[in-house]
Amino acid sequence: MIKVFGDSHDKEMYDLLVEVTDLRKFVEEELHVLWKDVDEVRAECQSRHASNGNASTSTSYIVVGTHGIKVPKFDMYNDTRNATMVENFLFGLEQYYEPLGIVDDGAKIANASNFLHEST
Repeated sequence: MIKVFGDSHDKEMYDLLVEVTDLRKFVEEELHVLWKDVDEVRAECQSRHASNGNASTSTSYIVVGTHGIKVPKFDMYNDTRNATMVENFLFGLEQYYEPLGIVDDGAKIANASNFLHEST
């Protein structure tokens, strides 16, 4: 009886291994197709950018798309001179940018002014 359970368990483990191997192969193939598509889109964007007379793509902001994600608006900074408040604000701003896909520091800096207001 124990041998029967052992043999059954071994077969189930082998079947799971085959299934996981097949799934991994499928995911790797799909990932390869996606990277190929990304490279094609990148080349097309660079070509259009160059044809518009713009000098370089290195000055453009890098934003990694996360379509369909709605990120709540971040709170304004009220110019409190407290190190903890400033640190919390900067941390929250980083957390805000992450799901939006903003990875370029230039884009982050350019957008940060939207969350600052002058004291009156």
